[in-house]
Order: sequence, then C-alpha cells, then structure tokens
Amino acid sequence: MFDDDNGIKQIETVLSNLSIDTVTAIQNQDFNTEPKIVSLKTLLYEADADGYNFPWYVESYYYDDSKQWMIYTSHEFTITFAGEKMVRVANEIIDPKYLIK
Repeated sequence: MFDDDNGIKQIETVLSNLSIDTVTAIQNQDFNTEPKIVSLKTLLYEADADGYNFPWYVESYYYDDSKQWMIYTSHEFTITFAGEKMVRVANEIIDPKYLIK
C-alpha cells in the first residue's frame, strides 16, 4: 500500500516543494459537495474511525486560489496531479513505480 512505504511522505514533499498547505477541498460524499478550506498536510496524516489516513475512500478535489493546479483522489486508491508545475514536481519526487504516464 502507498502509505506503507513512504508514499504519504512523498506527497508531503511535493506539497512542501510547492509551498502548498491550505487548500479548497471538495469531497463527493453523501451528495455534500460544499467546498471547504483544509490544511492538506494535516489531512495527509488524519485517521478516522475506519483507520483511513488520507481520504482515498471518496472522490476529492483539492486546489488553491490560483487554480493553477489540482489534486484528485479517488475511491479506487488513485491520486492524480494536474497543472504543469505540480506534475513536474510530482514526477521528480514520487517513486516511478506509482506513476502512470
């Protein structure tokens, strides 16, 4: 699993390199898609009653005010980085075994 071999740390490094922390989050859960402001770095390490550390269990979209990038997480346990700078940094940091190009 991604979080078992430093995957979450790799995502945190991508975020740190781009100075990303506070973001707008939209989670498609229970038909509640109201945007909310969250600390993405804090969210990486949160656990809920089911033991999830990162919200892989629901379709989620994260972006900042610039709207120059977006992170999409899926209930299929995938994460997608969008935006030229975001993708470049993710490709430099994320272990290639996780990348689909």
